[in-house]
Amino acid sequence: MFNQSKNSDRLYFLISLSIAFYYGICFYYFVFSQEYIVQDDVRQHIVWLQRFSDPELFSQDIIAEYFYSLAPLGFKTLYVSLAKIGIEPLLLAKLLPPLLGIVTTIYTYRFTLKILPVPLAGCLSSLFINQLIWLNDDLVSATHRAFIYPLFAAFLYYLADKKIIPCLVIMLLQGLFYPHILLIEMIVLSIRLLSFKNIHSSIVRTKINVQQNIFSFRVKKIHYRLPKTALTALTALTVLTVDSFKITKKIEPYVWWIGGLIVTAIALYPITQKPPELATTVTAVQMQQMPEFNPGGRSVFFSDRWFQYWFAGSSGLSLPLFPTVVWLGVALPWMLKLKLSINKSVTNKVNILLQVTVTSFIMFAAAHILLPKLHLPSRYTYHTLRFILAISTGIVLTVLWDLTKRWLRQKKRFNLADKIKMMLVAIMAIAVIIVPAIPFVFTNWFQNWRIGTAPEIYQYLARQPKDTLVASLSEEANNIPAFSQRSILVGREFAMAYHPSYHAQVRQRAVDLLQAQYSQDIAEVRSFITRYGIDYWLIDRNAFQPEYLRSIDWLVNSSWKEETNKIIRQSKISSDYLLSELIPSCSIVSTTSLDLLESNCILDFRQSQHE
Repeated sequence: MFNQSKNSDRLYFLISLSIAFYYGICFYYFVFSQEYIVQDDVRQHIVWLQRFSDPELFSQDIIAEYFYSLAPLGFKTLYVSLAKIGIEPLLLAKLLPPLLGIVTTIYTYRFTLKILPVPLAGCLSSLFINQLIWLNDDLVSATHRAFIYPLFAAFLYYLADKKIIPCLVIMLLQGLFYPHILLIEMIVLSIRLLSFKNIHSSIVRTKINVQQNIFSFRVKKIHYRLPKTALTALTALTVLTVDSFKITKKIEPYVWWIGGLIVTAIALYPITQKPPELATTVTAVQMQQMPEFNPGGRSVFFSDRWFQYWFAGSSGLSLPLFPTVVWLGVALPWMLKLKLSINKSVTNKVNILLQVTVTSFIMFAAAHILLPKLHLPSRYTYHTLRFILAISTGIVLTVLWDLTKRWLRQKKRFNLADKIKMMLVAIMAIAVIIVPAIPFVFTNWFQNWRIGTAPEIYQYLARQPKDTLVASLSEEANNIPAFSQRSILVGREFAMAYHPSYHAQVRQRAVDLLQAQYSQDIAEVRSFITRYGIDYWLIDRNAFQPEYLRSIDWLVNSSWKEETNKIIRQSKISSDYLLSELIPSCSIVSTTSLDLLESNCILDFRQSQHE
C-alpha cells in the first residue's frame, strides 16, 4: 500500500510539473517568435535596468531614476547582478517566468499534500494555480510581482512543514522582492499566537446607518458605534465571530513570531531609506481631488460604482473571474463538515488557509484606512486569495471525486439520465482543463503584451547616439525605451502620480510638450527643443485632427487638463500648426501612422526661412 501511494505521488507530481512545463514552453515560443514584443509592466520596471548592461543607456533620465528608486532591493539586485555577468535584463525578463512557475507548482503541490495527503488534490491545486498565474500579467512580467508566487507558495509549505529556518529565509526574500506580502506573512505568524475555542457568531445585532455613515453592532452587553469604513466592514465581523480566545502557552509560536519580527524589520529597513522625493507621497485627500485617480485617469482608484470600488481595480478585492471553476473553493468549509472517510485525512494545516484569508482581509481594510501609506489595498488580496481559491478548489474536487467513485461503485445500472449527467460532467471537466490552456487565450487575452508596430522607427533610433531623447504624445512613444533603448521626454506609461516631486516634473514636461507641438510660434518650439535637448519628435499622422487630444486619457483626465482643454478649444478654431507644416521636409522616417522628425531640421529650416 505504501509503494502504491508513493508511485501515485510520483505520477501526480510529474503531471503537475508537466502542466507548468506546458505553459512555460508556450510562453517561450510566444515571446521568442517575435522581434518587437514586451510585456506592459516590463516597460515600467525592467527596461531601465538595461543601463547596467550598458552604462551609457538612459543617462540623466528622470524616468529611469524614478523607477529604479522604486524597485525593491532584492528585485534590482538580482537583475543588476545578472546584467553584470552578461544576461541583459530584457532577456532575463523573458527567461524567468517559466522557472518561477515551476517553483510555484512544486511548492503548491507539496503544501496541498500537507493539508490532504492525496496526490490528486495536489495535482488539481497545481493545475488551478498554474491557470491563475498564467491567465494574468504578473508572472509573465518578471517584475517584482512575479516573485510573489514562488516565494509565497514556499512560505506556505515551510510553515505547514514547521521548518522555521527555510520559512524565515523565504520571508526575508519576500520582503526584499514584495514587502506587501511579507506583512501578510507576519500577521499570519501573529494570529498563530492565539488559541481559538468555541468559534461561533457572537453578534447580537448589526446595523448600518447610511445617512450618518455609522456602523453599529452589539456584542453581548456592549454596544459599539464606529465609522462605516472598510476596517469595520471587513474585519469587525471576522473578529467578532470569536466567542473566546486566549494567548497560546506553547513556546514554538513565539519563537516563530520573534524570528518573523526580526526578519520583517531587516527586510523593510531599505524602504525607510528612500530619497526624500520618494518618501513623500500623495495623501488620500489629494488622491480624491486628482483626476489621475478618478474615473478615466491614468491610475484609476476611485469609482462612482460601489461594486467597482470594492471588488475590482486597485481599490477592490480584485478576485479572479476566470477560470470560474476556482470559486468551488469557497465550498471547502461546508465540504469538510460532511461525514466522509476522506475528510478524516484532512489535517489541521487547513487552518493556514483560514489564517491567510483573514489576514488578507485585515490588510485590505488597513490599506483603505491608511491610504496610501500601505499602498493599494488590492495588493493584499489579489495574490493571496488566488492561492486560497486554487488550493481549496483542488481539495473540494478531490472530495467530490471520492463521492463520485462511491456512487459509481454503488450503481449497478445506469439509466439515460445518469449517462447524460456523466457526459455533462466529463465535458465540463475537459473544458476546465483545455480552454485555459489554449495559447491564444492566455497570451492574447490576459498577459497584456505590447507588440511593436513601427520597426522602422525602432531600428532608426537604435542606431542613434545612446543619449538620444525623443519627444512625443503618441502611444507608440512608450515602446521606444524597450525597443530602441533610447529615452523619451514623457509618456503615459510613466506618468505616475503617487509622488508629488516626480509628478511635478511629468506635469511640466507634458504641458511644455503640448504647448510646443500645438504652437504656431517658432520661438516657442525652438525654446522647447533647446531647454530639454530634444533630438527627435515622434508625431502621429492624426495628431493635428480636432479629436486627437480628446482620445488621450492621461492628458484629458490629468492635473493639467485645463491646459489640454485650452489647446483642444484652439484646435477647433485653427489647425494651422508649425510642426504640421514641417512634416514633409523634416520627417526622416515615416510609417502609415507615424512621422519621426529631426529637431535640427526644424531649427535649421525655420532659421533659413527667417533669414
